[in-house]
Amino acid sequence: MRQYIIDAFTDEVFKGNPAAVCILDRWIDDALMQNIAKENNFF
Repeated sequence: MRQYIIDAFTDEVFKGNPAAVCILDRWIDDALMQNIAKENNFF
């Protein structure tokens, strides 16, 4: 699964809120989404 870290809610680099964006072929389980957030310290 590819993952991208973006700066959400801003037009400036290193501002706004960091967000992990995963491009999915199909919806994933809620527990897996929580684990991805924990892995990226976005919980």
